[in-house]
This record gives sequence, C-alpha cells and structure tokens, in this order.
Amino acid sequence: MKPAWFSPTAEAVDLLAELPAKVAALRASGARFLAFPVTEIREAAEWALACFHSPVTFVPLPPSLPPQVLEKRLAQLPGNVIFPSALRPAHAGASATLRPLEEIWAVIFSSGTTGTPKGIALTGNSLKASAEAHALHSGAANATWLLDLPLFHVGGLSVLTRALFLDAPIALSTPSAVSTKEWIKSGRIHGLSQVPTTLVRLLRDPDINFAGISLILLGGAPATQALVEEARARGAPVRRTYGMTEHSSQAATEKKPGGGLRALPGVEIKICEGDEILLRSPALAAGIFEHGELKPLPLRDGFFPTGDLGSLKEGALTIFGRASELVISGGKKIYPAEVEAALAKVNGVGDCAVLGLPDAEWGEVLCAAVTESTPGMFRAEIAKTEMSASLESHQIPKVWVLLPAIPRSPAGKILRPDLKRAVTQIQS
Repeated sequence: MKPAWFSPTAEAVDLLAELPAKVAALRASGARFLAFPVTEIREAAEWALACFHSPVTFVPLPPSLPPQVLEKRLAQLPGNVIFPSALRPAHAGASATLRPLEEIWAVIFSSGTTGTPKGIALTGNSLKASAEAHALHSGAANATWLLDLPLFHVGGLSVLTRALFLDAPIALSTPSAVSTKEWIKSGRIHGLSQVPTTLVRLLRDPDINFAGISLILLGGAPATQALVEEARARGAPVRRTYGMTEHSSQAATEKKPGGGLRALPGVEIKICEGDEILLRSPALAAGIFEHGELKPLPLRDGFFPTGDLGSLKEGALTIFGRASELVISGGKKIYPAEVEAALAKVNGVGDCAVLGLPDAEWGEVLCAAVTESTPGMFRAEIAKTEMSASLESHQIPKVWVLLPAIPRSPAGKILRPDLKRAVTQIQS
C-alpha cells in the first residue's frame, strides 16, 4: 500500500509503519472483534489495516454512542469484543500478511434509518471485488482519493480498502467541509466521495475550484437534481452512485455525468414484481450479525432484494425510493422521493421530507414535513400550486407540518422513525 497524505501541506506517512506491533497486540488479545469508535481518521485507518492483517475483525462505530445503544450493537456479535484501550503490547513476530479473503474483515452497522441497525459482515473477497469493479467502471484506479467520510460508513471504509487492494494513493482528512476545501485547493487529490449534506457545505464557498478533481462520487442518500446541476455548473465532476452496506458500497454509478446509473462490472441488476431492485454480485456481504449469530443474506435465486424500488431501461437504473417508504393513498402509489424533489424547489423550503399517515378514508394520506429557509417565508398553498406543475393531484400532500429540523443521519438519509415521531408529537 502506498504512503498516505495526512495533510494538504505535510509529507506522506506510512499507515503500515506500526503494523507489526498492532497485529501482535491484536493476536495476543484473543478477541474476535475490535470495536473502534472513530474519532480520528488516521488512527482508525491504521487499526483497520492491522485488523485486515490479523484474525480480529474491524468494527468501526460512531463516536459517543449512548451506552445502551453501544451495548445493543455489540450484543449482535458472537465472541469476544475488545476496545483499543484494552489492548496490551506484545512481541511483534514476522511480518504480517493479509488474512484469508474469505474471512470476515469488517462489520459495518447499517444506518438504522428505518429501525434497528444491522451488523453487515463484509469479507475480504467482497471488499476486493468492490474495489476492482470501481477501478474498471471509473477508470480511476490510480487516482489519489480523499478519505473524509467516517470509516463507520461503508463509503469511507471502501476508500481505504480500494487504496489497499489497488495499491493506490490516499489522503486522510477530518470529516469537515473546511478541511476538504483545503485538500481540493492543494491539488494533491483527484477523487472524493460525498454525500448530499457534505456537497452542499462545499458549494457554500463561492471561491472553491474543482479544476484538479477528476471524479466526485455522490451517494449515501438521494440528491436533488438542483444540487447536482449546481455542482456541475461550478465545475464539480459529480457522478451519482447507488449502493449499500450489504454490497460493500457501489452497485451502479454513472459512467459519465448525467449518463444514468449503470451497473458496475460483475454486478447483475434486475427488477422484480413490485418494482423492487435485486442485485447479484461478488461484492455482496457474507451475511448479517443478529443476536450473536451470522445469518445469511435473504437471497432470492442468488439475488439480494435491496428493499429499494426502481426501474431498469436500456441498462440505466432509476431509483424511486425505499419500499418501506412507499405511500399508497386511495389505491395509488406515491414515491416520497419524487414528491420531496418537487417540494425542495418551492420558495421558502429549507429542508423537507414526505411520509404517509394512517387515514380511515384514504388508507394513508401524504404528509409533508418542512423546515423554512427563512422564518415566515413558507406557505403551503403556494407550495401546492407550484408542485401541481410537475406532480399529479394524488402526489400533492394533504397534511403540512413545520419542523425545526428534519432528522437525518450523518450521511444525509432521513431517519424515518424519528420523523414520524416528530410529526406525531406536533399533531397530538
């Protein structure tokens, strides 16, 4: 693995310099999992690489999880779990080698946007397949990639594992718009992964110049067309990407900006009855840890049902949204993502989300939760009129709620259970 840049101005550092000592400590611990709350990316990257060279599986976690939440997550894992603070120095033996690829290298807990997070078990084989597919699809195998997403997000972990398997350069950063801007200005990086939230923050700088960047992967959560168009107008080479933790990150990505989502090499996509997207690929996870045991993915004839809805036309994949988010009102299907995209364009809307509420007459009624860009600017009647130009009548929300904030994950995904609770509290 090539040395990694640690700051826009400093010289490169060797992330494998302390590998023998770290591997020895992991081996001596007798643990099966290393639970690592990620507060600093360089330290997390070094311990991840040490786990990849030892029998211990890397389990990155968000920092400062409430004790009960942390306990609930770790209870899903079988065998001994250890934290770095409990490791003791041990004699470093011969040079470490990568652990067998068929073994589980990392466990990433899913975002929990629709319920309890699941521990997704990723093998060396699945991570390697994902890295190689990215290289073939993007044509950017040797690009210096910025790691500024947290490692407990599969998008962040995949940046590190691509650098490992492709022997590619990598730059390390803290997950903030300020440091990412400095990296872009330095001219040392050529690729970065962004979620809509972080891209919005980058674009707030009117002087940022993307001339040295060859590829920006935008995923993790739905991005509005307005955001994508603004980024491209500013010279940002944004390519939308669709993926998930169960698939070691990317499954379909634009080959060129605006060219439609295309399956990565080795990935098969099909749409089943009900519009659900199914995937078959060597990058799929080994299974899911639940209640102390590894359960296989719930495959259908070898395909993984993603829970996402979409369509596939002439090889281009279109995402409608999550099946669990689908609203059926008066017998008509409504995809919240489509309504949210129209609502986001309305004057006075800062952020928004759409959900279905139980209704005796309609089965469900569409509810729009909105935050104001400026207090007092938003008007529901104006929103209905503007949205009617691009949506059918059944897609116009019947219930409107103003919230101080839309609950979102660090990746920008709407936290649906939290949203429903917030809306219910206001209505009660």
